[in-house]
Amino acid sequence: MRKKFFIAIAIMVLCIFALGIIHSLTSKKVIKEELAVAIVTQKGENPRIKTFNKSFGKLLGKELNRKISLKYVSPVAAHKNKKSYDIIIGLDKKSSTYSSSYLYVPNELVTLKSEGISNLSHTPQKFLIMSNIDYPKSLTLSDIKLNIVRMPSASAILNSVMMHNGRGAIVSILDFNELSSKNIDYLENLKTNQTTPPLSSQTYYIYINDNFKIEKAFKSLQNSQKLAKLSFRVLGQDYTKQ
Repeated sequence: MRKKFFIAIAIMVLCIFALGIIHSLTSKKVIKEELAVAIVTQKGENPRIKTFNKSFGKLLGKELNRKISLKYVSPVAAHKNKKSYDIIIGLDKKSSTYSSSYLYVPNELVTLKSEGISNLSHTPQKFLIMSNIDYPKSLTLSDIKLNIVRMPSASAILNSVMMHNGRGAIVSILDFNELSSKNIDYLENLKTNQTTPPLSSQTYYIYINDNFKIEKAFKSLQNSQKLAKLSFRVLGQDYTKQ
């Protein structure tokens, strides 16, 4: 009887030990499966872009049924340490063959209402542009080289245009709509212009570190319109299509 009792105790101890090993292995697996996601942020960038990119990262994690580890990084750090992350969201230009575009935020050419402009060819005057906006690709393709001065904030740019310190300004549609809705002087004195050639949008890229499953999840979010719905909810429009 005592022998059976000791055998039962031994079996119980072995079971507890085995469960401990299984739990340890499972925990390690969860840590290993965590997605390392970097969100690129830039000075002067509209806060809603950061919100969108963070939500985009969470959507990818949900689509893959994996936990994510979020980290905010500068553009320089993102390019320098790209191999340290599974995903980098918010790049402003392609960093490798594993980068894909996912967001196209329109740029606006803003001038005083009394000084509108339609043709950007042969315009030697100074134009202001946000420091986080790429020089519009459409102008490069048309061989138009504007005399640009970069500034760190949209409000500073619009104020400069109001004071005739620049022929016009290139700003994100998000910034212009937000600022003009809060400042009646902007509404009364500034306007957006339809130009030839039209300004190309600011394109944002996602870097995927050579992982087919993540790439598949990204395409699924695009095809299912989940990414478009996120853009509507956070940015007010669907900017996920070029």
